[in-house]
Amino acid sequence: MTLRGAVLSPDGSRRVAGEIAGSSADAEDLGKRLADELLARGAKELLE
Repeated sequence: MTLRGAVLSPDGSRRVAGEIAGSSADAEDLGKRLADELLARGAKELLE
């Protein structure tokens, strides 16, 4: 399973994206790990 995610600024000028792969049995953990990665790379600032 491959999970991709992205957070964009309201005007689309900034983007933080990522991808993670693993077993579908670990889907929830993969989602949390990808979210943590995006937040660590600045996604939180785009959400405020």
